[in-house]
Amino acid sequence: MCVWLLQWGKPSGIPVLFVHGGPGNCVADYQDVNERFFDASVFFVVEVDQRGTGKSQPSVSAPRLPQRYSFV
Repeated sequence: MCVWLLQWGKPSGIPVLFVHGGPGNCVADYQDVNERFFDASVFFVVEVDQRGTGKSQPSVSAPRLPQRYSFV
C-alpha cells in the first residue's frame, strides 16, 4: 500500500497539512487552488491523498478491489 503525498514551498516555512474533503476526493480535485492560497515563499505545504483515492494505492476505483472496502 502506498499513501501519496506532495510537498512544496519553503522547507523552513510555516507548515501546512492539507487534508482534502471527501468521501472520495483527492488532491487533484482541487486543481491548483492551494498554490494560489498558500504563498510558497512563506509556507511549507504537504498535501495527502487518503488511502484508496487519487494517486494513493490501492485505488477503490480499481475493478477488483471495491469489495475490500465497506462504505456506510
